[in-house]
Amino acid sequence: MICGSMTFAKEMMDTKRKLEALGYVVLAPLDVESHIENPKLVDDLDLNYKHAVEKNIMKKCFDLIAESDAILILNYLR
Repeated sequence: MICGSMTFAKEMMDTKRKLEALGYVVLAPLDVESHIENPKLVDDLDLNYKHAVEKNIMKKCFDLIAESDAILILNYLR
């Protein structure tokens, strides 16, 4: 399972693809694509929270973490 700030959603997906090419099964936050498509979600905490609550994203992501064998945290300096 890849975790990290949604500021790095594109990097998460790039890393996911690279690991999958190596044969790994890789999970990523369920809303990572939403953050790539709508970068304003990262900076608009009210919209981000509303989006996460409506889709129960936090609980689902915690469930994915619990099912995972490993967690890779991706955070970068900007």
